Amino acid sequence: MVGRIKPLLPGIISQEQGAFVAGRNISHNVMLAQEMMWDLQRASKRRSLMVVKLDMERAYDRIRWSFLRRALEAYGFHRRWIGWGAWRGFSDAWVLRRVLAGYCAASGQRVNFMKSAIQFSPSTETRVILEIRRILQIPEQEGTLVYLGVPITGRRLRVTECSGLVRRVESRLEGWRASSLSMMERLTLVRLVLGSMPIYLMANTVVPKTTLLKIERLLRSFLWGSHGGGHGVHLVAWEQVCLSISEGGLEVQSLLERREALIARHAARFLLEPQGLWSRVMAARYGRGGSE
Repeated sequence: MVGRIKPLLPGIISQEQGAFVAGRNISHNVMLAQEMMWDLQRASKRRSLMVVKLDMERAYDRIRWSFLRRALEAYGFHRRWIGWGAWRGFSDAWVLRRVLAGYCAASGQRVNFMKSAIQFSPSTETRVILEIRRILQIPEQEGTLVYLGVPITGRRLRVTECSGLVRRVESRLEGWRASSLSMMERLTLVRLVLGSMPIYLMANTVVPKTTLLKIERLLRSFLWGSHGGGHGVHLVAWEQVCLSISEGGLEVQSLLERREALIARHAARFLLEPQGLWSRVMAARYGRGGSE
């Protein structure tokens, strides 16, 4: 059943759902959120804006089967197929309290309002903020809004906003005793574990160069056994370490070069995947030509 329904999913699942559908990229949702935050931060006083982040409780056993059945029947699925129970989860979110109430009543899902947040443009009047918060019953966002694990700022990330990434790398290093591992073991960890930790964030936003250099410095110290007070000697320059084995290096990826490659990948997708949600939004807003 899974194999038969898979080709149908792109046609019945909205473009806004970026995950779990072949050919879609969850990074597009993150970049669209960044674009909306860019507008929110620059809104004039005559055009107050707000953004609402909703967190759906992860209680898949709370979904109403009657709701699923009606939804599937509306899409034309045969009742016999529906009875086989091929679906086990559903998630969606709406930004207005009235629609949320109707959705939750129909589906049995609930919004986790304590984890949800609302953020207003800087020029929004206080009385408007208080009234909207009273209606939605959602707390105002404190600090940087995080969506799908990525800080949504509407601008370039600051070094302080990436401090959590550096701490995670440091924490992972603290769990390993570099001095008790061989050179090959440390190299394997740097290649497969530590070097991959920043990739998700780098794939969805531009990580500051200072942050990446700090992480590379940690990786360099760990590789040569000098992390945590060790006395390892850095025998080869980091630029040489990042070369391929055929060029005399150790094939450790440079985070700075990886960042540039990931940025270029988004540009390529904009050109090669014009029907993607992010590509269509950007084309509608800015045009596909350089002068639009």
